[in-house]
Amino acid sequence: MGVKRIQSIEDLQPDPKNANLGTERGRGMRCICENCGKVFYAEPNRVRAGRAKNCCLKCSYASRSRNARRRIEHICLWCGKTFYITHSRAENGRGKYCSKECKRLSLGEMKMCPICHKQFWAYKKDNRIYCSKICADAAPEKSKRARASALVQWADSRQRAKLLRGIKLRSESPEWRGAAHFQRGALHPRYKGNKRARLTDVGRYRYKLWHKMVLAQANYTCDLSGFRGGKLEAHHIQAWAEYPEGRYAVSNGAALSIRSHHLLHSLERSCQMMG
Repeated sequence: MGVKRIQSIEDLQPDPKNANLGTERGRGMRCICENCGKVFYAEPNRVRAGRAKNCCLKCSYASRSRNARRRIEHICLWCGKTFYITHSRAENGRGKYCSKECKRLSLGEMKMCPICHKQFWAYKKDNRIYCSKICADAAPEKSKRARASALVQWADSRQRAKLLRGIKLRSESPEWRGAAHFQRGALHPRYKGNKRARLTDVGRYRYKLWHKMVLAQANYTCDLSGFRGGKLEAHHIQAWAEYPEGRYAVSNGAALSIRSHHLLHSLERSCQMMG
C-alpha cells in the first residue's frame, strides 16, 4: 500500500469514508469544527483532552489568530508600555508588566551607599544599606555591632569563662605558639632558603648550562617514567637549599617530566609532614 504525499492543506482534512468507518468500529467521536462548522471525527482521548476543536490545520490557524485578536490590552505598571495578554492571565492577575526586566525593576529600588556614595540597585525586601561587603566592613556601624555582641558574650558567665580560657591557651601554651603556621624564615618546616636569590641564579648562564647538561646526560628521557622527549625539567637530587656545594653538579641532577617532577615534590612534602 503506497503512502499518500501531502501537497496542500486540504490533503490533511479527514476522509469522510475513513471517519465513518472508524465511528462504526468505535474508534472515533463525532465533533463539529469551531471555525467552519464542519462535522469531523476524532479519537476519544483527543476529545477528552479538549484538543479536537478543528477539522484541519487551516481551521486551527484561523482559530488561533482569532483568539489572539481577543487578547486584552494592558499598560505596564513600570514603563507604561501598552501590551496584550490573554483572558486567563488577566483573571489570574499575572499581566502587570510587559517583560521580566520591568517586573524585576519594580520589585527593587535605587539606593546610595553611605560610604562610597555610589548608587546601586537592590530588592526592597533585602533592606540593603551598602553597595558591597567592602563598604559594609568599613562602616562604623559594624564595629558598634561587634562591640555590642562582645558585651553580650562578656555578660554571660559561661561565654566569659570560655573566652578567658581561650586567651590563656593562646598566650601561655608553647604548643600553640610553636605551631608551623606561626613560624617564619628558617624555623618554618617548608623553608627552602632565600627564594629571591634562587630565582636570580635560575636566570643565569651557569644554571642554564647545568640544566642542558643534565638533560643531555639522561638522553632527554624522564628518569622516573622512562618516556623520551617532551617538556623535561632538571631536578636536584640533593635539595638546593640544603646542599649549596652540589647545586651545579651534573651528578646531582635528574631529568624529569613536569608531571613526574610535581609528583616527586608532593611525595617529599608528604614525607616531611608525616615526620
